[in-house]
Amino acid sequence: MTPVALVLAAGSGRRLGSGPKALLPWEDTVLVVRAVRTALAAGLSPVVTAGPRRGRIVSHLAEAGLDFIPVVAVPDAESGMAASFRAGIDAISWRGGDATPAPSFHAVRVPSDDATPVVVMLVDQPGIGDAVLTRLCAHLDAVSGRVVRAAWAGAPGHPVVMTLAQTREAAKLAAGDEAGRTWMRRHRHLVDLVECSDIGLGADIDTPADLREWQMRMGPDSGAESAGAAAMRHGGR
Repeated sequence: MTPVALVLAAGSGRRLGSGPKALLPWEDTVLVVRAVRTALAAGLSPVVTAGPRRGRIVSHLAEAGLDFIPVVAVPDAESGMAASFRAGIDAISWRGGDATPAPSFHAVRVPSDDATPVVVMLVDQPGIGDAVLTRLCAHLDAVSGRVVRAAWAGAPGHPVVMTLAQTREAAKLAAGDEAGRTWMRRHRHLVDLVECSDIGLGADIDTPADLREWQMRMGPDSGAESAGAAAMRHGGR
């Protein structure tokens, strides 16, 4: 069964001073496009994004030839990561029925099997490549019904692979900046950690210091260097 990817792209970038992190320039594009490309390279389908400024995300995806990627609007994105998680899972899960979705709602056609794997990714982890996603999904194939979570030098992190049914349960408990974490704490006996630090880097970008560290890793000629500096100078305009 082909896994679905959900890219959580609702980070406001307030601490970073750059505007929405999904739109932070990175190499030849922006972070959200980079994350979508990574998911597609790993064979995930469909790839769904959920975040604010839907029109701008759609525009960047279209420029990259990715206009087929569903983008779910998250009106309450300022409330934290949980908002994009709930919005994305609601869109993936919706099958019609009595309830009328909000105008910003974007239903996504996926297999209706509750066992469908969902790979939950964060938009601001540029050190994660398709090899990481492939490793996590391969582990899931061997341990059906469990949750597979990337570990970085032993510490649990993202991406996380859950079944569609598990993500629905997790979405009910999600609040603030905790998406599936509360559910995973309650069901830690179902969670397998898979070490990925040998093939990727799990660091995210939350602050100017994080961005500077990434710039040093990538070198002075990278697109992230000039774009990141510009974002901090101009406040993400």
